[in-house]
Order: sequence, then C-alpha cells, then structure tokens
Amino acid sequence: MPGLSEFELIDQFLKPLSAGAPGAFSLSDDAAVLPYLQEGSVHVVTKDALTIGVHMLADDPPADMARKALRVNLSDLASMGATPVGFFMALCLGDDTDESFLRSYTNGLASDVAAFKVPLMGGDVIRQRGPFTVTITA
Repeated sequence: MPGLSEFELIDQFLKPLSAGAPGAFSLSDDAAVLPYLQEGSVHVVTKDALTIGVHMLADDPPADMARKALRVNLSDLASMGATPVGFFMALCLGDDTDESFLRSYTNGLASDVAAFKVPLMGGDVIRQRGPFTVTITA
C-alpha cells in the first residue's frame, strides 16, 4: 500500500486492536506473552488462512472479510470448549489494498474484538503481488 510504512500502518490501524492485552506490548514486537493459565488448564491453538478468490469474493465488504477471518478461528476454539484470550494476524496486502479497504477491514475487526473480548496480540504485515490474504492464529 503506497504511502504508509509498515510501522505507520501498524500504529494507525492495528495497534488499537491490541488494547487490553498487556502481553501484546502495544504491538511493539512480533511476539507476545500469553496470559498465565491456572494449574490444570491448557492452551488450545488454531490457525486459518483466507484469501480473495478462494474463501472471499473480491467485492465482499472488507469489514465482513475481517469478521469471517476472526470468527472461523473463534468457532474452532468454541468447538473444543476453549475460551479465546487473543489472536495473531498476518495481513498479506495485495497491490490494490488501499487505506479505505484497510480502514473498513480494521473497523469490522474492531467490532468483533470488542464483542468477543479477544484482542490482537501480534502478527505481521507484508505486501505481495497476489490478492489480499489474511491468516489468523487464535
């Protein structure tokens, strides 16, 4: 996406999604500290990748793409009786991914972050020649 550096993109669009996750350190690193679990508890981890042309249509609203990407992971956790504590996201931005798309995408994601109380804890952002792709690990 021309105009914004990776760090500017993170500050403007992604950092607000990490609010409430002290182990995310305001996304200042590519890794995070998961919350302590009480004895007898276990971590359950899931990961899904979604890309335009396979899992989403190019004309789907970006906010819906975001909600779908997060919810397929939350559904996987729910099916195992697990409570989500946060998620990691890799955004693979295509040549046609602009600030309007990203704003709509992160607004949709923010609504689910608030509704499900599951903050963004880390991840990565890359630029690519292919279509917009997102992977989420929860």
